[in-house]
Amino acid sequence: MRQLPIHLLIDFIVDDPTLLRHPTPGMAYLREAVLAGGATVLSEQAHQFEPGGYTGFLLLAQSHATIHTWPEDELVSIDVFACGTIDPDVIIDHLRRLFRPRREHVERRERGDFPPEPVDAP
Repeated sequence: MRQLPIHLLIDFIVDDPTLLRHPTPGMAYLREAVLAGGATVLSEQAHQFEPGGYTGFLLLAQSHATIHTWPEDELVSIDVFACGTIDPDVIIDHLRRLFRPRREHVERRERGDFPPEPVDAP
């Protein structure tokens, strides 16, 4: 059976909001995590907001990863959408180790996994 794409939805509240003000540390953390999980990074882009915070995007051979930060709320939200043979647990563990969240909400979803279609009763 074909492996379904995986979608990771990760929200961290961090103690160090300086990680969230400028893209340099967070983009490096995201890149390191997806590479460790077996993804291939094709390109990346980040946009800095004023007075602080950023949005970043990694184009992966397997799909994409994004990061969005709100330093005033100590919040970083990360999405990783990928098909193929990546290891989501490695990605999550790397991000936890690097961001050191004090609170987190992590969801892992298989995309394209529909319930069986109803069978019409005769």
